[in-house]
Amino acid sequence: MFNKKWYQRPGCLFFTVLSAIVLLLAILFGIRILVLAQKIKSGEISVPANFTESSLQQNLSEETNQKYDMVTSDNPTLGLKNAPVTIVEFSDFECPFSRQAFPIIRETTNTFGGKVLYQYRHFPISEIHANAENAVLASECANEQGKFWPYHDKLFQNQDNLAIDSLKAYAAEIGLDEVQFANCFDSGKYESKIKRDRADGLFTGVRGTPTWFIDGVKIEGVIPLDVFRRIIQEQIEIKAKQGAKQR
Repeated sequence: MFNKKWYQRPGCLFFTVLSAIVLLLAILFGIRILVLAQKIKSGEISVPANFTESSLQQNLSEETNQKYDMVTSDNPTLGLKNAPVTIVEFSDFECPFSRQAFPIIRETTNTFGGKVLYQYRHFPISEIHANAENAVLASECANEQGKFWPYHDKLFQNQDNLAIDSLKAYAAEIGLDEVQFANCFDSGKYESKIKRDRADGLFTGVRGTPTWFIDGVKIEGVIPLDVFRRIIQEQIEIKAKQGAKQR
């Protein structure tokens, strides 16, 4: 009875079956993640989840809601530093939802001019967007030459073509010094800044792009233009009333 083969021993058989079940579950989980990632990448599903306008307004008006100071001294901005409303966006150049949000926020900032400070921060989701981090590096090299926003627009307008050769070609198209740009990009000069942005986003609960911090309150997803305008106008009016009370 001491010559039983390993698979005939009760203890070994149990652990063999258990290991097989764990392996099967791991494979199924991996397949599920791959399918989910493909759906996100193709735009079939949205990350983050959708929101309603009423919940958005409630989040902004809730005094007990967590607020974060996300404005930095070195990220690209539009508007005035002392604007009554601040908007910080965490975005990914290869994300289809960030692409949807891009013309909306640009039109919003144009509409409200000096009443809104808008800052762009990086959150490349390289796990599902293979070119996202290179695009961010390239945008920072454009920023080094004072042309972040033209390059930012060029990337979103050509989201399906963000290979390295294309990133360098876009630099030439907007009039950047090509040698300086190439040296900057090839050196990975701004990798630490990108890591800082991503770490700040993760620390404050950013799960996907676009994620907004409107006056410090985190809002997820693509906000329709008409909703964005109403929200900003309401925030401006609230700040004006608060200022009047303090005088």
